[in-house]
Amino acid sequence: MSEFAGIAGRRVLITGATSGLGLAMAQALIREGAYVVIGGRDQSKIDQVVASLKPGVGKYAGMLMDVRDERSIQEG
Repeated sequence: MSEFAGIAGRRVLITGATSGLGLAMAQALIREGAYVVIGGRDQSKIDQVVASLKPGVGKYAGMLMDVRDERSIQEG
């Protein structure tokens, strides 16, 4: 059984998802069928991550945001 049982179809926002643990978590959740928003502070890194994901495998989107800046979250 997957550690993400029941996650399919759910919406998940992951901050810091352009590298490291955040990226690994985003990839795993996408494979399990969650709709994942890949959040980060660097648009070029977000674009690279989104481009690296396999087309047709899962649903995902990138979002420029900085959790230290409330306005960037509200605008996202």
